[in-house]
Amino acid sequence: SRDRGLSRLPADSLVSALRDVHPELGVGHLEDHALACARFKPFLKSWLRHLDYEDFPCVVDLYHLLPGDVAEVAPTPPWSVLFLGYPRIEPAEKLKRIRAHARPGDWTETLDDDSLMTLVERAIGESIHLASGCAELGLPFIDTSGDFATAMARAEAGIR
Repeated sequence: SRDRGLSRLPADSLVSALRDVHPELGVGHLEDHALACARFKPFLKSWLRHLDYEDFPCVVDLYHLLPGDVAEVAPTPPWSVLFLGYPRIEPAEKLKRIRAHARPGDWTETLDDDSLMTLVERAIGESIHLASGCAELGLPFIDTSGDFATAMARAEAGIR
């Protein structure tokens, strides 16, 4: 995204900040995906509207958007939306990749393999659901199950 003059805005940091400062909103990372998206949706819709108003070209990297909410939350134009996921990866392979690429102090370090595997299996299920929703609505979905670098190159090429 940097070679295209776009800043990357990781929405995970905003979700964490909302969780820390306003826990009563129930916005978080580890609950049911649809519930997490529903709770974050009003904030995301407003944030994207403000980013558009500020004419701030960016890539918003987030987990908290469902294909069925794109038209309302991130209408095209001005937004180009694509989804990434790993619906075809074996859980053990995903766990291995997570462990290999974790940064020092990564939240996954606090989990044993069994606990992390539970989250991996859930995330694979969510990826299957996202891929299906994208197919139904004609939205782009990039499968990162195989070669991650190649998939990311395809994703970057899909950013207008």
